[in-house]
Amino acid sequence: MAIPSDVLNGFKRTLTLYKQGEEVTSFANTKSMPTFNHQAKWRFSKGNGHVQLHNPDEKTVYHFATPDGLVEQGSSVGFRSADLDEKEFGKGGTVHNAQVHRSDPGSVYFTVQDGTKNPTYTLRHVGGQKWHFEAKKQKLKPVVNTEQVKQAVLKQAEAPWYDPIPYLAKGITGAAQGVGALGINPVLSAGVAGAAGLTYDQLKRKYYNTAQENAEETAMDRIKRVAVPAAGAGLVGTILHTGLPNYY
Repeated sequence: MAIPSDVLNGFKRTLTLYKQGEEVTSFANTKSMPTFNHQAKWRFSKGNGHVQLHNPDEKTVYHFATPDGLVEQGSSVGFRSADLDEKEFGKGGTVHNAQVHRSDPGSVYFTVQDGTKNPTYTLRHVGGQKWHFEAKKQKLKPVVNTEQVKQAVLKQAEAPWYDPIPYLAKGITGAAQGVGALGINPVLSAGVAGAAGLTYDQLKRKYYNTAQENAEETAMDRIKRVAVPAAGAGLVGTILHTGLPNYY
């Protein structure tokens, strides 16, 4: 059975720290982070100057001092101190569930389920007792001005009624022409769709993925982003070009 790449990456990071002379398996009264590649339910607590992660499977609370707080964008520094007993969890802080996506001795990738922003972090060991909480970039949500929407609806309701059928017909015709254009030159259509997939791949890696997610992506993941739209456009174009010879 093959070992998942992200687990291997975790062991590589741990080995690198060990070669640098860092103690990565345990500190004063602390347990090593567990290794797994499946979803797990932990709990998360953030207080004034500290963050805690409760691992119910090992009945352990991992405690980190965060002198500069924990940010939802960017990176925050945490200093791991002695593990706590379960009954100490959440004291002096707010508590939420945490969905842990994977873990190894050098990092924990998890999402805080706070019911609003649900931030995702990679907790990464950088040496000694020092860890980084690296927040994943959040997608910007459009801001809706409800008053402007209300006024627009009222204005439209007061406007003279018009027949939507001609506009609907134009829309359907335009969509059909757009699909039909694929059959003019199937090879060119495949190339354009592949270029669009490549552009999406580059933008996703630059503006959305974290550095860890970029490192964990396989070559096949990236090839699919280009090959799938290219193959789809080429196939549709070929079917249209072959099936409707009189049209083209």
